[in-house]
Amino acid sequence: MNIPPSTVNVHQPPVPANPPTASDIEKANEYAEKVMYNHRVLHILDKENPQEELGRIKAYRHYVERAIFNAQPWKDMQESMKSVEHKLENVQGLLERIDDVERALGYSA
Repeated sequence: MNIPPSTVNVHQPPVPANPPTASDIEKANEYAEKVMYNHRVLHILDKENPQEELGRIKAYRHYVERAIFNAQPWKDMQESMKSVEHKLENVQGLLERIDDVERALGYSA
């Protein structure tokens, strides 16, 4: 049964009240790498409820993007920024795959 994307209620967890720490960004990166290595995004259309799985991944995408945005004040800390930039590069591939899945499910890009 195809449900138009506009009618799907995707649960999004609340955004953390405090800015994320370096540890939070590391956890986000580890999760993104796990998703990529396990090809969860690539096989999402095989799931019984792909919208629900996509919702979980999109919610984490939002968290990762916010963590990276909030990390920008660390520019004066050379080591931290190198780490953040590396994690951004690692997450970028995941975000592109999520966009591909959204298009495959009929979401507008």
